Amino acid sequence: MKLNIIFPKRENDWFNNAVGKLAMPVAPTYLAALTPHDVEIRITDMMAGDIVDYEEEVDLVAITVRTPVVVQAYRVADEFRSRDVSVILGGPHATVLPLEAKNHADAIVVGEAENIWNILLKDFQTNNLKDFYIGGPFSSESLPGEIYHIKERPDLHGIPRLRRDLLPRRRYLMDSIFTSRGCSYKCTFCGNPKLFGSTLRHRPIDEVVGEIETLPANYLNINDNIFGNLNDHQYYFDLYGELAKLTKKRFWFGEGALAVLGFDNGKALVKRAADSGLFRLVVGIESVHGQSITQAGAREKLGLNHGEHFNADKIQNSIKTIQDFGIEIFGFFMIGFDADSPDTLRKIIDFCHKTKIIPMITILSPTPDSPLYEKFKSEGRLLSDLSWNQYVSPELIFKHPSMTGKEMQRIRDEILNDLYRLIPIAKRVISTISKRPHPIVFFSSLFTQLGIRQGVKKEQTV
Repeated sequence: MKLNIIFPKRENDWFNNAVGKLAMPVAPTYLAALTPHDVEIRITDMMAGDIVDYEEEVDLVAITVRTPVVVQAYRVADEFRSRDVSVILGGPHATVLPLEAKNHADAIVVGEAENIWNILLKDFQTNNLKDFYIGGPFSSESLPGEIYHIKERPDLHGIPRLRRDLLPRRRYLMDSIFTSRGCSYKCTFCGNPKLFGSTLRHRPIDEVVGEIETLPANYLNINDNIFGNLNDHQYYFDLYGELAKLTKKRFWFGEGALAVLGFDNGKALVKRAADSGLFRLVVGIESVHGQSITQAGAREKLGLNHGEHFNADKIQNSIKTIQDFGIEIFGFFMIGFDADSPDTLRKIIDFCHKTKIIPMITILSPTPDSPLYEKFKSEGRLLSDLSWNQYVSPELIFKHPSMTGKEMQRIRDEILNDLYRLIPIAKRVISTISKRPHPIVFFSSLFTQLGIRQGVKKEQTV
């Protein structure tokens, strides 16, 4: 049996496509690891530039569907099905909208694949493929046809290591690994807690460390919330203690919350992470305006107290504390919350100059399974005739109380053009290497920012 696992991309998405060329992807390499060894597997990583070969002999195609790439994913799926090749669709978008996805596939995987993937493959080989395979506590009441459903979320003990051997390692700047699943934060624009649960599930520390030991000693992306939450962070404290003991030093980065500094031993946890190689932290700051932070549901992850909408000094002190450990901060901001105005948005410029974080500005685009999406939908604020290509893009997908989409794009461009001038870039690089003087840190900081600068200018000329 021949299986082609496809990781699609979206055209004209410079940021995510650039990221895709940097980090080896988790989703396709992990699905390949779950596949029996007697199956011949090919991975087509479109994010890294692979071209889909529709002429190649293949029995089954599996495609990971995320909302920003769903148009391309459906196009690829439809082309294979027109050639009588069976297609399986899974991933976040197929989980949220399985009936839509079923129009483009022979079977849909809803939720997590660990407990159901081998069953699906056996059913396919015996010509008994069902319509939906559900892994986790997702409702199946509205789904037609035959269904295979395991309601428990999978345990992450003893899972196989990613099949990195199926992709050319040299074309990626870094490897990727995951340690946990789940998210307890309640960001209103994100559906991850629904997809993976609000309780964190961890891989055993010895299994994570053992896998990392097999990776080159250079650069690593830990694809998780790397600090956990207020009541579940001891795992990460212990994990980073073990990583710090490894003979081969690896620099790595991941996503975490400023709230870590409010945990018991929070500073010690950040220091352990830095000692183990953490040099860049991706932080969702979302806004510098109190009402917008509240609408985003971001107060908890920013470490703000109940009723504390925005405390600039507290957030800036948290950023400085983390930076003082030699950790560069990559801050994500969203514009388009109801209270946003041109004046409130321009305050992002001063905030970023003062804190020297690497900024990324996106226009608010709530995922289809998020509370904010449902709110906009119920209020009739989602724009009509939207293409999924417009999600997570510079376009506005809903009616804003006071700004148009073009005005929002103009302000976003204004902010990015100011923050990605050469002098601010140089100041951020100097600030970073003054606290962690290492060639990898220097070149990563410099070329990451120059790459974003180039991408911003390219996007603005399209």
